[in-house]
This record gives sequence, structure tokens and C-alpha cells, in this order.
Amino acid sequence: MVVAAGSVLVQSRQSSTQRIPAVQAQPQAATEQSEARTKISVNSDLVVLAATAKDLHGNLVPDLQKEEFRIFDDNVEQSIDVFTAEAFPLSLVVLIDDDLKSQDAAQMAPTLRAITGGISSSDEAIICRFDLSFYPGDGFSADLNKLWADLKDAQDHSGPSTSGAVPFVTPPSSHPLGVGEPPLAAPTNLGSRPTKALDDAVHSAAELLHDRGASRRKIILLISDGLNGPQFNHHTYPGTLEALLHDNISVYSLAVGH
Repeated sequence: MVVAAGSVLVQSRQSSTQRIPAVQAQPQAATEQSEARTKISVNSDLVVLAATAKDLHGNLVPDLQKEEFRIFDDNVEQSIDVFTAEAFPLSLVVLIDDDLKSQDAAQMAPTLRAITGGISSSDEAIICRFDLSFYPGDGFSADLNKLWADLKDAQDHSGPSTSGAVPFVTPPSSHPLGVGEPPLAAPTNLGSRPTKALDDAVHSAAELLHDRGASRRKIILLISDGLNGPQFNHHTYPGTLEALLHDNISVYSLAVGH
């Protein structure tokens, strides 16, 4: 079910064309005619919203009408210009954190198979992993057996962080206490640094969805503990957000751990 809110302004601009006498026609005429085709520019404020309605028992609610929906943006109600209950095919990137603690990875494993239950014959999905790098899957597919095999492979790769603790040990002093330097305080373990580039991973997933076609819903399902090492990213959060908005990509997250 897709709800479109906003308004659409369509403007057309026709380029000028010149008639070429037939006696001057050359093999390049077809190219010139192609370049002289009408050009159309479109400014659109239309926002497409995909909605799923369920009752208190989790069952889908069918036969909903336009009048039964209200849309608000910053507490301001928006108009619904287009309403359709037709199913839009889905392009899904399942983005799995490759750097989880052992306990978190074990809790994640039983939930992965449920992802394939939401894929229909008209949908497509790709299974990707990330830590410091992004590991793209083997292409989009609607084959549930292949997707489940790819999920199992991602599950096998997911494991505890290999990042060591932040160094805190200082060699013992050769000076007597009170001479030359102050006594050392008790060492403190500051923990481990996150070893994953989350912004880059989401940006790379968005690039996979860029050319999937405007007629498809584009979704990234992120399965992660949410930790991110900003110093490891080449793409910033604002830049990644801009890429998502540009291609109308929705991001849903499945939190793992605390």
C-alpha cells in the first residue's frame, strides 16, 4: 500500500529544432534528430510513503481507503494526492554487522531465517556484511534457498571483535619515589575501540540500490549493535543521509546487544 503526499509541478521545455534540406542529409542526421527531441524537466514535491496496517493481533488489515489515513509532518497535516493499494516490488539490502561480541552474535543467528519469510516472488534481496570494510553479496536474488545460504554464510563470519584493548601499560620507573617523576596511578582499562565503519557500510549499501529502478521500494535492513568508528569512515553521516534521501531509500534497524 503506497500513500503519496504533497504536490507535483510538471514543467516542460521544448528545445528549438531546425529543418535540414533532404539534399544535405548525411548519416549523422539520425543523431541530430535524436539530440533535437523534446526535453522535459520535472520539479516534484511528491513524497512516497509505504504503509502497512495491522490489528492488535498482528494481522494485516485489508481494504483500507484513502479517507482512513492522515499524514503529519512536524505536526502539520499533509494532503494525500495519490493513494493506491497495489504492491510495489521490493529491493532489499540486508546489512549484517561482521564484528559482534560472541553472545550478541549467538542471539542474532536464530532471527536471520525470518528475513526470508518476507521475500515474495516479485522482490529481490542481497546479503552484505561489514566491519572496517564492506563485503557485498553475490548479487540481488529472489531465490529463497540462495538467500538463506547467504545468510548462513554471513552468520558464520559474524563473531567477536578482534580489536585489542586500548594500551595503558607504562614501563616501571627506575627513579626512587618522589625523585624525577610522580608515582604512577593504578592502570585503568579503557576498553576496546570499535572496529567498524558503519557510515561507509550504509553508504555502500545505498550505492547497490541506486540503479534498482524508481518503481521499486528500496530498503536497507541493518543488523548491528550500532557501534561506529568515525575515524575509519570515508563518508560522513550527513553525506550518507543525503545519498539515502536522494534515492528514496528507507533504513530499518534490528538492534543486537545493548
